Amino acid sequence: MLCRLCSSKNICLLQTIRREQLISKWAKLGISTSYLLRNDLEYMLCKECDLRFYKPMITGDENFYNALQKFDWYYMDNKKEFKYAIDVIKSDDEVLEIGSGSGGFLKQISAKRFVGLELSQEAIKIAAERSIRLENEIIEDHARNHKDHYNVVCSFQVLEHVNNPHSFLQSAVDVLKSGGIMIVAVPSEDSFLKYTETVLNMPPHHVTRWSDKILENITKIFGLQLLEIYHEKFKIFI
Repeated sequence: MLCRLCSSKNICLLQTIRREQLISKWAKLGISTSYLLRNDLEYMLCKECDLRFYKPMITGDENFYNALQKFDWYYMDNKKEFKYAIDVIKSDDEVLEIGSGSGGFLKQISAKRFVGLELSQEAIKIAAERSIRLENEIIEDHARNHKDHYNVVCSFQVLEHVNNPHSFLQSAVDVLKSGGIMIVAVPSEDSFLKYTETVLNMPPHHVTRWSDKILENITKIFGLQLLEIYHEKFKIFI
């Protein structure tokens, strides 16, 4: 087996996750996953690039994400990473957002032109009710007709959901103009998350995990320049 990002064979097993235990955890949220999770899972580490990923890469389908959308916290309109990106975007930029959810970010930006890609039909419907038109298209297909097209490409909490991160990132790079900026927000494996076993950070929701080290390695794999890694502060209220 090869790493899904750098194709290295230098991978090792960190943990085996029993199918029944994972299904039970999702059931506590009222979400059925038995039809998706057919086997035990292996949690792997690539010793070359530091990607952590699950084998097999079982991702959620439309029914799974529709079930998650019943929670009002799932598609949030105000995220710290949104403000970070908004401060970078200029009024004459052309902007692409990959995985727009219900359009919360695009509704806030001021740009010459913006395009949002989204696979969930329910999320597209909600966005349309907010006067945000989204394209039902994966980034790989979009990239075929939009090479060197955008000044800014954004992806917020999406990369950890996809089963082919190399293809995803390569396509995001392909649609960027020379000198363009790519902004990617992911749950940090260098944060408190690595000490928890929250089911939301496991398949069929999240299938990869991302550390600072791997974000730095992305720049080497795809020929990018790293501008900044920003960690959102975690607050505890007592």
